Amino acid sequence: MKITSVDIFLLRHVGEEFSPFPFRPAVCRVNTDEGICGYGEAGISVGTGENGVAYMLKDLSQLVLGKDPMNNEVIWEDIHNVLRGHLSGGGVTVYSAMSALDTAMMDIKGKKLGVPIYVLLGGKHRDKLKCYLSQCHLGYLDDYRLQATIQQLADTCAKIQKDGYPAVKFNAVAFDEQAKPLPREMTTGPLEKTILDLAESRLAAVRERCGDQLGIILENLCGTDVTAAVQLERIARKYGVDYAVKKDRSASPPKYLIFFKARDVDALTAAFSEYTQKKVRKADRSERPSVLEKLSHFKELIKNSVVDRTKRKELER
Repeated sequence: MKITSVDIFLLRHVGEEFSPFPFRPAVCRVNTDEGICGYGEAGISVGTGENGVAYMLKDLSQLVLGKDPMNNEVIWEDIHNVLRGHLSGGGVTVYSAMSALDTAMMDIKGKKLGVPIYVLLGGKHRDKLKCYLSQCHLGYLDDYRLQATIQQLADTCAKIQKDGYPAVKFNAVAFDEQAKPLPREMTTGPLEKTILDLAESRLAAVRERCGDQLGIILENLCGTDVTAAVQLERIARKYGVDYAVKKDRSASPPKYLIFFKARDVDALTAAFSEYTQKKVRKADRSERPSVLEKLSHFKELIKNSVVDRTKRKELER
């Protein structure tokens, strides 16, 4: 089997004009002489960057033509070796393009062997996964528009729940009720009361409309910082948010803060406190010798060392 061509697609998300964060995936289709094709998506897809990764895909595609996609690991290493010198190992654009090609070749391999890709990766660990509908603040099905008002968001979440989804994910602070995106200076640092009230109103409306059975996940899309996340956690705890993910870009490398199951936060806090106490508690006197005892011990060692040196000198004479 040989790779004959690579097609590259720049996709546009339905309802992109309503989104403050346009979703624009760059997808490649790797074609073979046996008529089997595979698809892969580049990691850069939100906001800007899709044109850069598309052109990188175009360049890297020339390196895979004529090769056997069944040898995807070998091809990956070959591409990496070509780029290692002048691109110093790559970067997000390079590796996103490489990932898309690698995924497409894995897709081909799975189709050729007649097995799901998870089999090629070592097998599945579970038969079921809890699913949720993401970005539901952007709308649902035939009503794809920014759900700016509190009522709109609650109604949309109720529709999603009715269709069988056990959880939803939405952004509660990125825009006001007039669908106007809020500037970053309003969503970072200590949040103003109006922003906190708006976020709480949205969470409260969804929880009241959908009940306690629906899982809620907060999606901040890196629009908040640690200070704002701490403020939002208090609201999340009140309304039983399952978990929220926050990227802290002030650290190098960036850190991710995750709030797990806010309704169980007291139990989690107690567990971590107990663990911390066991690990870092100060040892009592029975477990730790006193500083004076240690100094006395070292003093004796030094004294004996001086005596030994004196005896050796006398013997040498």
